[in-house]
Amino acid sequence: MSTTPSSVKIALPSQGYTSLSDWNTIAVTGRDRVDFLKGLLTNAIRKLPVGGGNASLFLTVKGRIRGEVLVSKQEDQILLLTAPSEGADLMEFLEHYHVIEKVSFRALEGELVPYVLLGESLPSVLEESGLAMPEVGHGLDLSELLGVQDSSIWATRLAQLGELPMLLTWIPKESTPTWEERLSAWKLSALPSDDFAKVRVAGNWFSKAEVENALVHEANLQDTHVDFKKGCFVGQEVVARTEHRGKANKRLVALGSNADSTLEVGAAIHNEAGKEVGTIVAVWPNIAEASGTVYRALLRVQAWEEDQELSVPQEGMENVILHKIEFQW
Repeated sequence: MSTTPSSVKIALPSQGYTSLSDWNTIAVTGRDRVDFLKGLLTNAIRKLPVGGGNASLFLTVKGRIRGEVLVSKQEDQILLLTAPSEGADLMEFLEHYHVIEKVSFRALEGELVPYVLLGESLPSVLEESGLAMPEVGHGLDLSELLGVQDSSIWATRLAQLGELPMLLTWIPKESTPTWEERLSAWKLSALPSDDFAKVRVAGNWFSKAEVENALVHEANLQDTHVDFKKGCFVGQEVVARTEHRGKANKRLVALGSNADSTLEVGAAIHNEAGKEVGTIVAVWPNIAEASGTVYRALLRVQAWEEDQELSVPQEGMENVILHKIEFQW
């Protein structure tokens, strides 16, 4: 087996949007909201501009990933977005560390609808309406566009998908018809859930199942989800030690299989000597035509670099051979 991963091309939309109405939004308010979140999340909070945001992590005290959160800093609150069914865990995390700070948390169920706009053509689409694509980490005020007078509606540009332009915005529920009319006028189409899943897979926008309990450097999120100059946060000591040591023994990688059967999450990956070198943490069927089923695996770095065949043993059957994958945009 070659140590050179095969390139897999995933067809990504030039422009489109998806409603994340089934995702969980938590509003953090109160005088101490910035200082409170600064001590919990891995990425910067204080230096974000109004309307700006980033992707951050919340960790266990041992530095292992508990979940990911998308952050947007508003004038009088900070909005936190997590994937479906993950809001309760984030709320528990926040409440666990809340002692005397002047801060409160509230789940926004149905009040605001989050949307993601993405695609290479997105900047030119905005330009046609006289809007400029903000810099990464900054926001674009859509209030005038939507005819909202009493508050700002920010679209935040995140670096969540690498080079692919992406905006995250929360629209008041009563304004969603006007918003979707605007999206239609921009000729932005709603992305089917399968296409959005492909975007996330190719862009290393991990699901919780893929990163939960991994170290930050194992998920290779230290450059996008951590600000090492922001001061202490829960799990910071482990993250800093790994950064300074410059080494993680495992890392999340993509593997493919042409086998007809789909391997299950938790399946052990072995090298040619029969030694267990990794574990499958997520399964993505039908992501790319040429790659068969795609798996995310937490694999020993040495096994990724070695010129050895990787496989998953199947009781009473031939081993399922895996090949290494790198995604191309």
